[in-house]
Amino acid sequence: MVEKSISKLNAGLRLLRAPNLLMIVLVLTFSKRFLYESSWSALADLSFWLFVGSVVCTAAAGYIINDYYDVKIDAINRPKRVVVGRRISRRQTLLLYTLFNFAGLLLALSLSFFLAAAVLGVQLLLWLYSGILKRIAFWGNILVAALSALPLLLLALLESSAPPAVLLYAAFAFFMTLIREIVKDLEDLQGDRTHGCRTLAIEWGLPKTRKLIYLLLLLMGLLLIGSFRILPAPAAAYLLGTTSSAAAYFFWKLSHADTQKDFHFLSQYLKGMMLLGISSLWFL
Repeated sequence: MVEKSISKLNAGLRLLRAPNLLMIVLVLTFSKRFLYESSWSALADLSFWLFVGSVVCTAAAGYIINDYYDVKIDAINRPKRVVVGRRISRRQTLLLYTLFNFAGLLLALSLSFFLAAAVLGVQLLLWLYSGILKRIAFWGNILVAALSALPLLLLALLESSAPPAVLLYAAFAFFMTLIREIVKDLEDLQGDRTHGCRTLAIEWGLPKTRKLIYLLLLLMGLLLIGSFRILPAPAAAYLLGTTSSAAAYFFWKLSHADTQKDFHFLSQYLKGMMLLGISSLWFL
């Protein structure tokens, strides 16, 4: 009985992508503390946590519906990690999706109608992505990258101010997520091709997709060099130094990657690069 409950809990955490949700909380918490406030006590602001809850619930719903639509693809790409239809029924999955979306919308509505409208729009886009756009070359990647940067911009509206650093970190989140989404397409190549998806990795092939990732890394590097005009020197130096060092290793690994295992490693590695970038907020 206990083992079954633990197994169910683990399945639920996997469905919700618990580590990714934790990263969202960390990003928003660090942004609130170091971009807008002068002390940790300011985090006692209830409206901020209502906002965080809305973002987390909406993101969780997005992960759920993505797994719901991708059952057949995931059965090929990562069969041991499939949850929907095995540990959690499809009906329960849709129920969880509806509940998280409703909770995210309700929390946003408690803050403002504008925020609720934005959250509703994001929920619709995440559904559209999972059902349609994910299977179309590049546009799905662009959408996910844009949505990853959106919470930072919405937080600026909630705070009624937008210091230039917000745009810098939003752009950093956009580029990092876009690169990771393309790498994930390379990782999922077999299952996507089997089920008729037209991702960038399938349309362009590995050599051209690699070149695009190199270009995006270069653009992100130029963005980080420009951070010296926006951030205090210690923060800009830390951001550029740590991220460029990590990017150099990523560049080398990508140039030799050609298996699903290689691309899975790179996908996880990019999460670490994101954390390195976010940690630079400590130096503001």
